Amino acid sequence: MVGDLALLLLAALPLMGSPGPATLSLAGMAAAHGIPRSLRYAAGINVGTIGVVLLIATGTTAIVLGLPGMKTAATVVGGLYMLYLAWRIATAPPVGANEQRSHLPSFLGGFALAIANPKAYAAIGSLYRGSLVDAQQENHATVAKVLVLAFVAVAVNTTWLAFGAAIAAVLRDPRRRGSPTLSLHFCCLSPSRRCCSPDAFALERFRSAVYQRVMTAKILVSACLMGHAVRYDGAAKPLCHPAIERWRAEGRLVTLCPEMSAGMPVPRPPAEIEAGRTGASVVSGAGRVLEKTGGDVTEAFRHGAENALALALATNCRFALLIDGSPSCGSSFVYDGSFNGERVRGEGVTAALLRRNGIEVFSDREIDVLVERLAGEDEAAP
Repeated sequence: MVGDLALLLLAALPLMGSPGPATLSLAGMAAAHGIPRSLRYAAGINVGTIGVVLLIATGTTAIVLGLPGMKTAATVVGGLYMLYLAWRIATAPPVGANEQRSHLPSFLGGFALAIANPKAYAAIGSLYRGSLVDAQQENHATVAKVLVLAFVAVAVNTTWLAFGAAIAAVLRDPRRRGSPTLSLHFCCLSPSRRCCSPDAFALERFRSAVYQRVMTAKILVSACLMGHAVRYDGAAKPLCHPAIERWRAEGRLVTLCPEMSAGMPVPRPPAEIEAGRTGASVVSGAGRVLEKTGGDVTEAFRHGAENALALALATNCRFALLIDGSPSCGSSFVYDGSFNGERVRGEGVTAALLRRNGIEVFSDREIDVLVERLAGEDEAAP
């Protein structure tokens, strides 16, 4: 019996693991939203797929389809539902960095797709009926087959989820975006011709989700430049430029105030990096950020920089547009620590940490340079 179950396992892996509506949607969700935000959807897919296994194992599917007209009705309803899914996938808008919670992948959405997936019924049904596991204790054999198929379903779905996230992580590295191997891989993923099938639409949507997440360059922006009153004096410093509205409409902008993210109040005492040090010194633990009143706010500035880096990596911000002169966001100059308005060449804590991790930082005075840089990125994108 063990040998027969092993054969069932080997047969199930390629058949259930091949691309289909459920598996491709899992990869697309992970690529667009990341694994943590896609877990509820993945749980729905897993529960729905296991439900299909149980419907087949208990004979429920055979009984229902054996009723007069039910096979035709199920075929029509299933076909219409899959066409509806194909339409939803094909017309879905690009996933933005600030997408609302209501649009996140849901358990119910995953369950509905899995339980209505015709590929699941065809693949699992053929595996279950074709299995040679028919030991004398039939009930034990049934349970064993159900467990094997449920295990394969969860393993396959988890693998596709991880695949989507891995592709996003690999392509997020600018050094690997132009890799011939990856380019060939995506050429292979591309359907050779348009066809009205959920698999083709899901595959195209998966590729679109990956490119929207990792190929469309996003920009981390200082919140004060976007008009938010978060500066130390309670003011904003909005940046007026035609590119800002265009980038906002394209979903490129990710807004953050590092100090606010670290819990610092507004207004707050002015702060500067101590004399003779830089933002890089603070990042490495060799410098401090001091308030004019004498308070040491080094840890808050380091915490804010770490928050900015985490957000940038999570949302694929390969560029940052930061307010210059700030002990956090300054990229070409900061103040010298004397609180006399004297400028020195250098960078703030957040700018230093972002640059250390490969993110290109531009000051608000360099927005035209960033416009040209992004134009080059977009032309190079597949």
